[in-house]
Amino acid sequence: MEVLIFIVIGVIIIAILVKPDSSDSTNAGKATTVVKEDYYEKLQQQEEERIKEEQKKEKQRLLEEKEKAVFNQYKDCQTLDIGVVGIFYRSAAAKDIIPYLTIDDQIKLIKEPTNPHDVYAVKVMHGRSKLGYVPTTESEDITKMIDEKRIKNVIVKTAGIFRAYSWEEGDIYLTITIFYK
Repeated sequence: MEVLIFIVIGVIIIAILVKPDSSDSTNAGKATTVVKEDYYEKLQQQEEERIKEEQKKEKQRLLEEKEKAVFNQYKDCQTLDIGVVGIFYRSAAAKDIIPYLTIDDQIKLIKEPTNPHDVYAVKVMHGRSKLGYVPTTESEDITKMIDEKRIKNVIVKTAGIFRAYSWEEGDIYLTITIFYK
């Protein structure tokens, strides 16, 4: 059925390209050229979209492979997934970093006992950038894990920008996975 549709569309396009308007051959030539340009432009756009989709799938496949390798490396550990909070209050630089974080990026958890809101506060860091905090509901347990040196690794599970509508600025999100014993 799809092949038949493509054949019909091809015949129509050929008929348009081959059949010049007899009343004005100059305008017909221009019209034919415009149709050809539109057709090739559309083909090029479709090919670019196909390539982007393939690249996206390949990137996703590689990330899944890396995640599987990390989980295999720490298979004797327990895991805890945590949504990082306080991202809204971070610097523009930190907000710019978060959507592009992947499993390869090094994440550190650092206690912040002088935090006026939570004596067990734990910062989530990437290099020198503070990305946010461990939620208060988890901070006391995570602080104990840090003190007892039970945390073996911290990775990015998900990161990006959530947009309900394409024209919205969106909300930045970050979820980390903690491997601990």
